[in-house]
Amino acid sequence: MSTFGSFGSIVEVAIGLVFVFALTALMVTQINTLIGNLLKLRARHLYGAIMLLITDKQLRADILAHPLIQMIPRENGTINKESATGLAVSAQTVKNVSEQKVFVNPNITYIAPANFVEALMSALISRSDIDIYQHLQNGIAALQDPAKKQQLDELLKNLQMDLNQDRMDDLEKRIIELLPDDSDLKKAISNLRGLLETVRYKYSDLIPLLDGVNKLQNSAFREMLKIILASAKDIDDARRKLETWFNDGMSRTSEAFKRNITTISLIVSLLIAVFLNVDALYLGRILWENPTLRQNVVNAAERYDLARDREAGTAQSITPSAETSINEGDDITLEQLGQNASDIRVTAQDILELQLPIGWENTVITPDMVLLSQELGLTDPRDNPRNLWNLFNSPSLLFQKILGILVTTLAAAQGAPFWFDLLTRLRGGGGSAKPAR
Repeated sequence: MSTFGSFGSIVEVAIGLVFVFALTALMVTQINTLIGNLLKLRARHLYGAIMLLITDKQLRADILAHPLIQMIPRENGTINKESATGLAVSAQTVKNVSEQKVFVNPNITYIAPANFVEALMSALISRSDIDIYQHLQNGIAALQDPAKKQQLDELLKNLQMDLNQDRMDDLEKRIIELLPDDSDLKKAISNLRGLLETVRYKYSDLIPLLDGVNKLQNSAFREMLKIILASAKDIDDARRKLETWFNDGMSRTSEAFKRNITTISLIVSLLIAVFLNVDALYLGRILWENPTLRQNVVNAAERYDLARDREAGTAQSITPSAETSINEGDDITLEQLGQNASDIRVTAQDILELQLPIGWENTVITPDMVLLSQELGLTDPRDNPRNLWNLFNSPSLLFQKILGILVTTLAAAQGAPFWFDLLTRLRGGGGSAKPAR
């Protein structure tokens, strides 16, 4: 065989193996999609992210029940039917099921950062009093001693007219002197001091938000929000800081989601490789030794539309779920699940139509069979790696089989786009293979 011919054969073997890897990876992706749709993995990861971000149970319930969250538009422009008909779940319902770790709305797979922050700020501000001085004013008004009431009332009015630390110190000091046993007033002045210090004694629209933060039950989460908002200059700056915090949390969760999908891909790839007995090493050897089979596979690769022009939406499935995040996706219908199953069946049929030596057999090899094969000049039946009997009786053959299965597993887990792109490149410069359209 000439050097040019050998090179062309090598390229054709490469095209054949890459095409098999591409189809196997496509099937992995389609099975991943089916699993993800059935288990609603994106929605569950999103809910898990919110569980980690919002550790205050009541606040979490208020956010999940907020209209901005319940009425999230789908990609097709519609909204959740429950919200559209006014049946959005209440905060108490959300709280009850979230405490039992049951997903509330499995159709929500994406929450825009702006919507989440608006729901969060709305829930926090709703906890704030209309007047931040109300508790202190009520406590002073309830005093029985007119002289003490007048002194404290004047100091409070002075503070309201000119917010500064000295006036706050004077008011707090006088409350402690006049009413050392009044815990309610001490608590009210302490809360007011905390708010005014946070906004640096400048009246700001941040005050209702910070007041709502102060009323959260979860102390660790409360302090965390205070740290995030500590340097906010105004309500818009606070909104930007909260959006950054939300995006950071979603990014971490998306990475975890991708790792989980990658793990699922490896498991599915292994199961397919074992079930179909797609042995990369054996297939490579057979393609090299059998020019007719090799050419048939190359022709099949040429006829295949590289998945981009396939009908019935199969091209949509080429993008592997491992490359997406929890912030992508749409509601899943029975029709879509049926389409997932149909895509898997079509891809499996494409693999089988290649007439490759895949699948398993179990034949007991006798000395007479070996002798007959030798007389006829056939391959030794003991060297057949598809025969389970051979694998159980030949450690070296079993090792080769395991290695070949692992190569297929790792290749299929890489994702269909990688292999289809490589197939296009090989066909573009692969000797007898025509360039990809």
